[in-house]
Amino acid sequence: MERRPLEDATKANQPLRKKKCTAGIRVDDLKGAKSTSILSGYFDHDDFDDEDASSDENWDATSAQQVRGDILEEMGVQYLDGPCSQDRRDRTPVSVPNAWRVPPIPPQPSAVQAVRSGRNVPLQAFYNEFVLHKRNKQDVDAGNDLFMKLSDETILDIFKWLPKPVLASCGRVCRRWSHLAFDESLWRRLDLAKRYLNPGVLRLVLSRGVVVLKLAMSEVKGPLFDGDTPLCHPVDSRFSKLQYLDLSMASIPTKTLAQLLSTCSQLKKLSLEHCTLSDQICSLLAANPDLECLNMAMSKGFTSEGLLHIAKGCRRLTAWNLAWTEMNHEKVTVVVENVTPDMRELNIAGCRGALSDAHVQRLVAQCPGLTVLDISDAIHVTSEVIEAVAGGLRNLKRLGVSRCYKIKPASYLTLNKMESLRHLAVFGVLADCALVTLRKGLPRVEINKELFSTVARPTIGISRRSSIWGLKVRD
Repeated sequence: MERRPLEDATKANQPLRKKKCTAGIRVDDLKGAKSTSILSGYFDHDDFDDEDASSDENWDATSAQQVRGDILEEMGVQYLDGPCSQDRRDRTPVSVPNAWRVPPIPPQPSAVQAVRSGRNVPLQAFYNEFVLHKRNKQDVDAGNDLFMKLSDETILDIFKWLPKPVLASCGRVCRRWSHLAFDESLWRRLDLAKRYLNPGVLRLVLSRGVVVLKLAMSEVKGPLFDGDTPLCHPVDSRFSKLQYLDLSMASIPTKTLAQLLSTCSQLKKLSLEHCTLSDQICSLLAANPDLECLNMAMSKGFTSEGLLHIAKGCRRLTAWNLAWTEMNHEKVTVVVENVTPDMRELNIAGCRGALSDAHVQRLVAQCPGLTVLDISDAIHVTSEVIEAVAGGLRNLKRLGVSRCYKIKPASYLTLNKMESLRHLAVFGVLADCALVTLRKGLPRVEINKELFSTVARPTIGISRRSSIWGLKVRD
C-alpha cells in the first residue's frame, strides 16, 4: 500500500515508550526520527506524576496534528483525504500543559490612576503617557495673495489703527506696503516726547509729512541730515509740513535746531521753552509768517536783534511768552515798540529792573486788545502801571503783578472798574488780612487762583498730556 504524507500521525493513538536519559546517543539514531520523540528520551519521566506524564505523552504525539483547518488554508496547505483524516479533524485539541504556559502580564495602572490612589509616581511616567499632537499645517497657496486684491483705500483704513512702530515695520514688507505705510494721512500727528533720537531719525519723521509733533523732554542728536536708510519716504525732507511743534525742555544742539527750523515755513504754534537759541534761529522763526503762538519761556542765547526779527517777521503773532529770558532794557524796548498790535497774550515776567513804568504805558498803547498780561517780578514798576492798565486795556481778563513791591496795595482797588478782569495774581505782596480786604473790594475777580502762567504753553494740566494746544498727538 502506498504511503501517504502525514500518515505517521496515526501513531498518535499508540502509547509512547518511556526512555531513560542516556548519555551516549549517536547522531545516526536521530536520523528519520521525529525530534519530539527523540527529545522526550532526554527527560526522566519517572520524576513526573501520572497526570503530568499522560499530558506530556498526549502533547508530544499530537502537537503536530492539532492545527485547525482555517490556519492550514491560510498557509496554503490542507489535510490529505484518508481513512483517518476525518477523525483528525473532529478530534478535540489537547491543551498545553500548565507547566509550559507563560503566565499573562497583569495590566499596570496608569500614572494618573496611581496618583489618584496615593502612590508616588516619578515625573517621567507622565512624559511617557502624554504625547503632543501636532496639527498638520494647512497648505498655503503662494501664488494667491488675497490681501493684495484690496484697494489702497481699504488698506489705509486698516493701517490707521496700527501703532506707529508697527506701521513702520509694515513698510518693510513690500514696495506697495512701503508706499501705503508711509502715506501722509497716517503720520499727521506723532508723539515722541521723552525719547532719544539718533542722528538722522528726525529727518525721517519730517519726510513722512508730520503736521503735529511733540518732542517735549526728548534728546535729539545731530546732525539732522545724516545718513540714509531704506525707510525714508521719497519726499524731500527739506520741505516739512510741520505746523505745531513742541520742543519744551528738549535737549537739542543749537545747530540741529537751526537745521530743523530751516525746513519749516508753515509753523503756527511753536514751543521752545528752556532751549538754547541764537539770532540765526530767531531769523528762521521770522520765515514763518503764519506763526500765531510762540513760547520762549526760560530760553537764552538770543539778543535784541533776534527779537526784532521775530517782531517784524511774525505779524500774526497773538501769544508770546518771554518770561525769564534774561531780558535787559534794550530787549524790553524792542519788544514793546515793535510787537504787533494784534497781540492778545503777552508774558514778560522776570524782567527785574529792566521793565519800567514807561515800558508798560507804551505797551498798553501799542496793544490795546491784550487779554492776558503778566509783568511779575518787575521791581521798579509803581502804582502808575495799575492806572494805565485799568484805563487802557478794556478787554483784559488776567493780570499778573506778583512780587511788584513798589505797587501800593490800595491801588489794586482801581481794577474794580474793569468789568472784563477775572483773574489777578499778587503772590508775595500782600498779607493774609490784606488779601481778605482785596477780595471784598474785587468780588468778581479770583485772586491768586492760578499758580503758573498759561501763555503760549502747549500743555496745560495733567489730563492733557496727550495733546498740544488742544490737538491730539496720539491716535
